Amino acid sequence: MLRDAGYFVDVMEVSNDEIESGADKLKTALMTIYSPPMRKLVERRIKDVRADVLHVHNFFPRLTPAVYDAGEDLCCAVVQTLHNYRLVCPGGLLFRDGEVCKECLGKSFALPGIQHGCYRGSRIGSATIATMSAFHRVRGTWRNRVDRYIVLNEYARNVFAQYGGFPEERIRVKPNVVLDSGMGRGSGRYALFVGRLSPEKGIATLLRAASDPAFRLPLKIVGTGPMEADVVAAAAAHPGIEYLGAQPRAEVAKLVGDALVQIVPSEWHEAGGPLVIGEAFAAGVPVVTPAMEPMSTVVQDQMSGLLYAPRDHEDLCRAVAMIADSPEMVASMRIKARQRYEAMYMPATNLNALENIYREAIEEMRGRKVTAYG
Repeated sequence: MLRDAGYFVDVMEVSNDEIESGADKLKTALMTIYSPPMRKLVERRIKDVRADVLHVHNFFPRLTPAVYDAGEDLCCAVVQTLHNYRLVCPGGLLFRDGEVCKECLGKSFALPGIQHGCYRGSRIGSATIATMSAFHRVRGTWRNRVDRYIVLNEYARNVFAQYGGFPEERIRVKPNVVLDSGMGRGSGRYALFVGRLSPEKGIATLLRAASDPAFRLPLKIVGTGPMEADVVAAAAAHPGIEYLGAQPRAEVAKLVGDALVQIVPSEWHEAGGPLVIGEAFAAGVPVVTPAMEPMSTVVQDQMSGLLYAPRDHEDLCRAVAMIADSPEMVASMRIKARQRYEAMYMPATNLNALENIYREAIEEMRGRKVTAYG
C-alpha cells in the first residue's frame, strides 16, 4: 500500500526458524532482553536507506527492543504496532486454560505467567519474556524510545495504557488494511468459519452449536491448528459440518463471498480485531460473533451482524437461525457490512491514517531532540 502511494519501503526480516540447536536457543534466550548486535544491524540498515521512520512489527525474540535505540541514535522516528499482548502477558493472548486471564495485568513482574508456563508451556520461556518486559518498563523503553504505538482496536489501547505503562497520548488505533475483494453474492446459504483451529478461537463452542439441529445452516470450516482432530471428528459425525482444511487465498475469498454469514466465535480479547471480520465486511457478509470486546465494538448488533452470549452454543444457534430465517434482515446487513468495511478497512482510508501516524511520530522525535539538546 505504501509503495503504491509512492513511498520507498525497505523490509527487514529475521527468521525464528534459524533458532535450531540447543546452543542457539540458549543464546537467543540470553539476548532476548537486549541484543547489541541487532542494534548495530538495524543502525546500518537505517543509514543505508536513510529512513525517516522505523516501523517495528515484531522484535521478539531475536531483534529485541534494542532496535528502538537504533532509531533513537539516528534521529529516526520509531513506530511500534502491537499485534498481541505479549508485553503485558507472557502468553500474548490474555487467555489461559480455556478462559480469559488477566492475572499478569498491572503487575511489575508477570510471576503468574511464569508459574503457569504461559509461553508455549515453558516456565523458562515465560520467565524470559517477563524479565524482558519488566526490564524495559523500569528502563523507560516503552515511554521514552517509541514515538507512536499502533493498536488494532480500542480494547487493546485501554489494556496497554492502563496496565502496561505505555503513554496513552502516543497510542493510535488503526485496524489492518483489507484489500477490496468486492461484494460477494451471498448465495451459498451456508455459514463459514475461517481461522486457526485453537481453543481461544472458540472452536469447541462452534462445533457444539453446529452439531445442534437448531443451528439451521450447514457449516464450512477453513483452517488448521491444534484442534484439527476435533474438527475432523465433528465433520465425520455430523453431515452439516464440512471441514475444508487449509485453502489458497483465492478459494477462501470465494468461500467468503458466497457465504450467507461468517462466524467469528473467538473467546479471547482479539488483539487484532480480528482481520477475518474486515474480510467478511469487504464482501458484504454479515458476521456473528460473541458480545465481548473488541468484536462487539466492530460488529454492530443487528446492523452489520449479530452478537451472542460468549461461550453459549445455544445463543449462537439462535443467532444463526435468525440469519437463516430473515432474508430481508440479511439484505440490510450486507449493505451495512460493506459500509463498515469502507469506513474502517479500505486501503485509501488506512493509508491516510498511517500517514498521519508517521507524521506525528516524526514531529514527536524532533520535539524530543530539541528538548534534549536545546
